[in-house]
Amino acid sequence: MQVVQWQRSYTSLIQAWQPLLRAIDTEELHLNAEQLAQVLAALYQQCPESADFQVFGDDFHSPDFMLAAANLEALNRGEYLVVLGEIHPAVHTLSQPVATPFCPFTTEIEQEVNTLFGRERLVLADSPESYQRSHIDWPLVPHYAQLILPGSGGSTITEKRYSVGRARLYCKAGRLTVEDMDGTFHEDLLCVNSTALHQLLFELAGDVLPRHEPRRIYMNHILYKRRTWTFNSDSLPKASSNEFLAFIQWKNWQQQQALPRWVFIKCDSEPKPLFIDFDNPLSLDALATALKKAYVIHVSEMLPTPNELWFNDARGHVCCEIRTTFSAIK
Repeated sequence: MQVVQWQRSYTSLIQAWQPLLRAIDTEELHLNAEQLAQVLAALYQQCPESADFQVFGDDFHSPDFMLAAANLEALNRGEYLVVLGEIHPAVHTLSQPVATPFCPFTTEIEQEVNTLFGRERLVLADSPESYQRSHIDWPLVPHYAQLILPGSGGSTITEKRYSVGRARLYCKAGRLTVEDMDGTFHEDLLCVNSTALHQLLFELAGDVLPRHEPRRIYMNHILYKRRTWTFNSDSLPKASSNEFLAFIQWKNWQQQQALPRWVFIKCDSEPKPLFIDFDNPLSLDALATALKKAYVIHVSEMLPTPNELWFNDARGHVCCEIRTTFSAIK
């Protein structure tokens, strides 16, 4: 069911963007609020039921971003570009337990989370073995409750843990809800199975920008999408046992494709992207190894570039990512 919904949403997003993308014949896209409103109107026209389909989490999200500037003085003068990174829809990143040790506002954030919850919210507890970095969990606030499967480990207090045997699945007004037999708890199924929902949202987040458009996308002083390229494995340089020849082949290929020196490459055979410096033979060796099982590679320019890293310490210039959470408290 999730795969079908994802495919439908993906197709709808592409169709909503196409009229605008075709109408702009420039190397880069500089959008405004009116143009984004056109895309949203097209989406609502394709899926009118979405206007009334609200689910917990649709009014908060957590984008990561970086500031690109020539140096600290330029940054202080306001001469910088905001480069948007990952967007975590329906995720309150600042409240995640992994962020707590680095945040000086834990008390205020817990209060905000309780306000966002509004009432007791029920989330399915995973087993400890299922933990991963992309796993979403809430702080242990009073409104947070967990539905416990056999063998799973709950993190809330005992009074906030409900055995799955008490739960029943109902369909009301076209929505699947999880409810207790005696009416103690009720929750939208999409919220209960939060981690799976968030993984689906992460997949769609890139298409909202949209991911299939290769050009850079700006709005005001914010870069929403980097320049991207896609290649099939048969269009890449052939493997060579001669390291010097292999380096020359990759440099020639880079120039033919007009790629920048620094890029990130995501192979369909690897879970994480690789940072590639086309002037560094060792970097290209790592790429050649990753490509042995790849069929398609997606390339994204590196931004900020090393020349735009204003933050520095004794180790030199480093990249600084800022993590945020935005929410509309009603």
